[in-house]
Amino acid sequence: MKIRAILLAVSLGFGSHSAALAAEEMRFLAIGDLPYSDAEQDAMTTSLRRAVQATNVPFVVHYGDFKSGGESCTDALLTTSRNDIWSLLPGRVFYTPGDNEWTDCDRAFLTHPLPELERLAKIRQLFFPQPLTIPAEWDYLKCKKRTFATPLG
Repeated sequence: MKIRAILLAVSLGFGSHSAALAAEEMRFLAIGDLPYSDAEQDAMTTSLRRAVQATNVPFVVHYGDFKSGGESCTDALLTTSRNDIWSLLPGRVFYTPGDNEWTDCDRAFLTHPLPELERLAKIRQLFFPQPLTIPAEWDYLKCKKRTFATPLG
């Protein structure tokens, strides 16, 4: 079984690395395009969840497409998927909707075709009920000044 999970290590230094910049490494886990099958669903809620929690990364990014384009976009599926994604690393998951979650929902061949904008509204309700709050140390301007103040090269 293929689990489409990628561990990304992003170094914040470029060109010639100083010891200070090299020490500022940021790691996170990015996953997406899963689960598309019952086997991947089982893995996501068991072995993948355990593996993610064992990585000790500060956060996870799910880049969408948690269902195949041929699967109906029911409220139950969206709710279950949200709960499964959030449970990977509770309180530390960022999610961006994929096209399968909403634009593919009105296909005529689906068992329950639904209007795509209705599905997008449901995703917003389920996944983004409140504005995102991030830790103060993640403030873009503060990070930008610290990370990119030194000219590259």
